[in-house]
Amino acid sequence: MLGALPRLRRSVRPRDAALLALGLAIMANSRPYEGLVLTIGIAVALPFWLKKKKLPPAGFPLRSVLPAATILILSVGAMGYYYWRVTGSPFRMTYAVNRQTYAVAPYFICFPMRPVPQYHHAVMRDYYAGWEVHEFLEARSVAGFIRRTAHKAAELWQFFIGPAFTISLLALPWILRENKMRFLLISASVLCLGLLVELWTFPYYVAPATGIVYLVLMQCMRRLRLWRLDSDGLGQSLVRIIPLVCVAMILLRVTAVLAHVGIEPRWPRGNLDVPTPQPQCGSRVGPQRAGHRSRPHRLGARYGRPTEPGTAQLFS
Repeated sequence: MLGALPRLRRSVRPRDAALLALGLAIMANSRPYEGLVLTIGIAVALPFWLKKKKLPPAGFPLRSVLPAATILILSVGAMGYYYWRVTGSPFRMTYAVNRQTYAVAPYFICFPMRPVPQYHHAVMRDYYAGWEVHEFLEARSVAGFIRRTAHKAAELWQFFIGPAFTISLLALPWILRENKMRFLLISASVLCLGLLVELWTFPYYVAPATGIVYLVLMQCMRRLRLWRLDSDGLGQSLVRIIPLVCVAMILLRVTAVLAHVGIEPRWPRGNLDVPTPQPQCGSRVGPQRAGHRSRPHRLGARYGRPTEPGTAQLFS
């Protein structure tokens, strides 16, 4: 989508308009909220970007709007038919059904909590009415909001930028003053504001803005390359360090795998880490087995989920 807009400004071609609409359709099916916020950001930045530009040619509506509108209408129709067959309404998303059925804490911190539904399994109750509620209540406090926002920023930095591309951010203050980057920066700023009200933000949530991230990083490297210190190519040396750091990180990970050394925290596997009890001769193994309902609580304590306090408060 971001690549099609500059091409449409230079020359009106149906292919670019179709790619723009295809990008919108992909975002609507993969990350609808983040895609919508990014689209709003683009709409806000578009007048500044098109300022003092020539008006579209006479064939602009027919050659660009018509292909884009056709793809968008077909995409919306297909999505509506899918939701109608699955949820019973073309306007009710499948993810919304999941949250309305099980969740107590809303997806956005500005909304109130829902009534606690009746759960048939303790592990579901501990997750939705325990851990998620604890996360929601923490995010509603000032200290918790600041702490979680810093955690989101650190996680996104680790995934998209990391130590290698952090070097290029030395030139970011100069990039902020470039007029040709204003469109991308305004769009990214609106998306960041939209991420603040989310209860959780994982790296793949920001997938619609991946192009913006690396366009800004590439422009930073171009600006950094021009730096000089006493007629020495300081900027060129800094830019050349970046691929060397990337290669070093790859070698580090490959070496760690070959040496069977864990360099990252182990991902929790839930009930897969709990040994399956072997039935004894003449005993009945089933849901009524003694200690069965206490297993989710042990799992919650094991992985740092404060299930018992939150659950006790909600169900008391």
